[in-house]
Amino acid sequence: MLGVSNSRPIQTHNRQIAHRLFCFTYAGGAASIYRDWSNQLPQSIEVHAVQFPGHGNQLNKPLFRRVQPLPEPEFIEELKKMGGTPQAVLEHPELMSALNPILRADLEVCQTYEYEPRPPLDCPSQSLAAYRTKKFHASNLKAGATTQRRPSPFECSPGITSTCIQPRMSCCG
Repeated sequence: MLGVSNSRPIQTHNRQIAHRLFCFTYAGGAASIYRDWSNQLPQSIEVHAVQFPGHGNQLNKPLFRRVQPLPEPEFIEELKKMGGTPQAVLEHPELMSALNPILRADLEVCQTYEYEPRPPLDCPSQSLAAYRTKKFHASNLKAGATTQRRPSPFECSPGITSTCIQPRMSCCG
């Protein structure tokens, strides 16, 4: 199971921390997309980029695996249906050879996730999501609010670059 211990603060510089921002990447992505956030956000915000096993600087660790994988043609068709992987990537055999195991493991985590009820968190939070897939449902993000004792605002935007690559000052100020 992934824990917060798999994240490390990015450039803390012994400053007064008022908020901790935990950043999770998209399927197939690496936590390095958040590397510049500490420089762009107020110093009172500590950025934790969560790196999943088998991604980024943890490529040597085993990926999450729980089910028998789809045969290759069916897997590619599923990625096409979801709409989140550019056609140029799907048609590039060498790139797909490298990304295939990572994408399969990430999608498997989503497909096999089982919610375990726990006491709600008693801390402020905000959820942001960027979506590019046809299977994205804002209701999934809204459901996360039930894990909070305090109101948990959420925001969705189409496309990875608008929300994930640049920190959102409206949520972090």
